[in-house]
Amino acid sequence: MSREHTDIRPAILDFKADWPALVEICGLRTWSHNLHPCPCCTVDKSSLLAVGTHSLNSSPNPLFTQSSYDELEVIVPDDETQRRLHSLLRYSKNGRGRCLKAAFPPLGLRRGHRLEPSEHLLDVDNFIHLTTPFSCIFYTGGTHGRILHRSPFLRIPGVSIDCWCIDVLHTWHFGPLSSYVAHSLRTLISSPVYQPASYKDLEKEEADKLALLHLRAELWSFYKRRRESDEDWKRKGSEVWNLTLTMIAGKYLKAKAAETHGLLNFVVDRLAKHSEQLASTTEAASVDLLLRAGTAAMDFDAVLAAGSPESGRCRHLCTAVRQLQQVHLPGCQSPDPSHA
Repeated sequence: MSREHTDIRPAILDFKADWPALVEICGLRTWSHNLHPCPCCTVDKSSLLAVGTHSLNSSPNPLFTQSSYDELEVIVPDDETQRRLHSLLRYSKNGRGRCLKAAFPPLGLRRGHRLEPSEHLLDVDNFIHLTTPFSCIFYTGGTHGRILHRSPFLRIPGVSIDCWCIDVLHTWHFGPLSSYVAHSLRTLISSPVYQPASYKDLEKEEADKLALLHLRAELWSFYKRRRESDEDWKRKGSEVWNLTLTMIAGKYLKAKAAETHGLLNFVVDRLAKHSEQLASTTEAASVDLLLRAGTAAMDFDAVLAAGSPESGRCRHLCTAVRQLQQVHLPGCQSPDPSHA
């Protein structure tokens, strides 16, 4: 802050948080709560994993909005009301603070409502020392309420529980897309297309290394062709020149987001080229699903690049994620093309 301009206040443009950090900073319940596991809607824990009826565009459960915050501002008009109200306040472990042990109808308060710190009452223990009339805040959610406490962060003008959005970098490039590319590369390397047929006596690790050399050579050729045909890629494309088995061994690809994004086109290109040859193998269903998922992922990338409305992004992302999930389901069947 500048000494000459002490009235200048910084503006919050953006803040990033994962699920645990978001619920902590907003004073919400965690996903282990039976009644309120989700910070975005009113689903309960028993239905939290029933993702079949959920999408990024719609939800079968009402959304949790800023207006859902459970708090009640009351005015304590005189000393008598203050004394009567003070006599009902008790510290409660289950109530997480100083709560009413009985209802107080004159102010519309019920048993269990918790006295909250506020602008006029920074310390709830000083309730009896305030000069009437004054206003105070009671949390009315109860023991099983969604909100644990008022969030100072959400008291900043313009910041609310409604102003959240999806972080595409972590939810897409470092999430399903990274997992998809790693899984697809492992599938290709283990397929008859890339496994050395004339070296049956080789151990699996050595055979995989030879298959990787074959795939890596095709990757370099793919990059070369793309640089020749795509000026934008030639200037800004991020290429992987050291693809190793270690990079694709885990659930997620060990690469930068831009490198993962660049590998998507290569993977889909290879799957499409060898789809007929792989149709007669035991991995036929998995390869078909991978090709469908890759096509949906490329559609989603095109939507992002074109700057289309959020609804379009959500539709393509839902399609890609849904088909990526089906790839890992045991005994899965290829989905109906009309549903893709």
